[in-house]
Amino acid sequence: MRRTRSTLLCLALLVMVLPLAVAQTGKTRTIEGTVLGPNDQALSGAIVYLKNRQSKDILSYITQKNGKYLFGYTPANVDMQLWAVYKGKKSSTTTISSFVTRSRVTVDLHVK
Repeated sequence: MRRTRSTLLCLALLVMVLPLAVAQTGKTRTIEGTVLGPNDQALSGAIVYLKNRQSKDILSYITQKNGKYLFGYTPANVDMQLWAVYKGKKSSTTTISSFVTRSRVTVDLHVK
């Protein structure tokens, strides 16, 4: 009985402390930029995709009137792929390496 109680107490402490330890070591970065058209005009309503190359998860963002997009708190220790689509046309795909150490990465995407 005493051994079971000790084991449960240890597990409870581990469950409470582990997320704090991960949060302190997990570095993040912000990825931002502008989606531009063929004449370098800002594209409002373009869809920007951000793919985590490790988990394969994809986030999306619809650009604002000024063509700006922003992905905050993305994991810094993972390679990411970034591209935009506007009215059926796609930009080239940009890879953001996990070796990029800046906390704020700016990438402008050009849809032709």
